[in-house]
Amino acid sequence: MSDGEVPRVVRIIDQDEDSLARRVDLALSGLPDGSRVDHFTYWYTGRPPLHEATVSPPGGGGGGGGDGAEQ
Repeated sequence: MSDGEVPRVVRIIDQDEDSLARRVDLALSGLPDGSRVDHFTYWYTGRPPLHEATVSPPGGGGGGGGDGAEQ
């Protein structure tokens, strides 16, 4: 990421939790410290669950509706 470029929210969906974890680690490696990860699981009747992670840079850009400050 170049200077002045605004980091974006990354949404990752996978059926395999281990694969999702690896992909989240990869996404976090390109973001500054303090980035946020929110995890969700979607359950469907007759299908395996889908696991989602939303990776947000610090200071906003996703989830929670807050200012990005940790409490």
